[in-house]
Amino acid sequence: SLLQEIILFLASIPKGNMQSQGFFTFTFVVSIVCEHRNLTEHDELDKLVENYDRRVRPNAGGIPVNVTLSVHVLNIPEIKFGQHGMAMTIEMYFRQFWVDPRLKFDNSLNPSKILGEKEILDKIWVPDLFFNNEHSSQVKESFVSITDGELKWVQRMQVTFTTTTPGDYRRFPFDYQKFILNVGSFRYTAADIRLSWKEGNQSVTLGWGLGATDLQIVGHRQKELFVGPTKTGNHSLVFIEIDVERRSGFHFSILFVPLFLITMISIAALWIDIKERMVFILMVNLFIIGFKVWFRVSMLPPVSYSVCAIEYIDMCLTITLLVLIEFIVTDSLKSSNPARGNCNEELENINMDEESNIQVMKQHSTHPGCRCFGIYVDKDRIDDICKILIPLCFGMFQVCFWIHANPLENQNHQLEETIGYEEYY
Repeated sequence: SLLQEIILFLASIPKGNMQSQGFFTFTFVVSIVCEHRNLTEHDELDKLVENYDRRVRPNAGGIPVNVTLSVHVLNIPEIKFGQHGMAMTIEMYFRQFWVDPRLKFDNSLNPSKILGEKEILDKIWVPDLFFNNEHSSQVKESFVSITDGELKWVQRMQVTFTTTTPGDYRRFPFDYQKFILNVGSFRYTAADIRLSWKEGNQSVTLGWGLGATDLQIVGHRQKELFVGPTKTGNHSLVFIEIDVERRSGFHFSILFVPLFLITMISIAALWIDIKERMVFILMVNLFIIGFKVWFRVSMLPPVSYSVCAIEYIDMCLTITLLVLIEFIVTDSLKSSNPARGNCNEELENINMDEESNIQVMKQHSTHPGCRCFGIYVDKDRIDDICKILIPLCFGMFQVCFWIHANPLENQNHQLEETIGYEEYY
């Protein structure tokens, strides 16, 4: 120590002039003090790790190391949905805290904190945590601090992780999806390492404005879990769950409102007597069919079952097809009786009484309609029925669809604990 060096120096000074002895003593003390002040943090660390074995965990053979975590999510640059699973990419600060009694400072060390990066990590024991459902990861920056045996390891990293089960898109675009990132130790069991969140429910924080044009983050939570026994023993795990739902305004603007207006225009054509209206309705049907193909290919995950959005498209397509069929039928009736507007229907009495009002059409007389299942129909009657029936069907379809698509209130989103731990341990 500094005091011991000064005492040894004083003992080595020969007896003589007190002034010269004092001068040499003062000069030596100043040089020793300056030398201690010029020691770097890494020189101090070298003293700490002289007899340090980084292969051995703290408290080896005793109580487990308590590693606490905290996470701050900076950005979510990408979210993918697929038939076999979902993937999310997050950029975050991943912080680990633990205590190593072997790195406690003694009184001879000057700094109260030692900061460093890889050069320190290569000399000390660090937790071997990994993300169980990781697809890929990249550490961009990191640093470690040592404060009298208390260590903090901060990493700025990007992680892409996948879900263990495919998403449920039957309510698309009103679906709600969960992305769960689970963290554990690669080689240590719960007898060696215990994981926990440092600040409880406040350990995971999300940056402001996360999400995408069509997606929004609606919540997150964290959880600790003790798993066991497994084939390799008991394990301590922690989880981060990020809840995502789709922005309704986005899908209303590209799906529901445009199709509703197009369908209403096609229905309005029932009251408008214009030339080439059949061509117009045919173009509307072709547009909706093309829109359905585009929507399924570019907007929907590749699933084989029906979803709410496709049901809505099919509903609008059904209505426009009914309008097209009405035009075809009425145009066929009109074409089959070209003289309808110029002829007078020939009627005859069926009673002997000349004053009777009961009359029927004479055989072989010209008339504009036909009989279908014993019911006489003509163009005007079909027009009148369709003007009532088709809008009524469209209104009923709308009511039924929105009752079915209305999100359930007070949904209880719980963190799923049925995760396949055996595939990791």
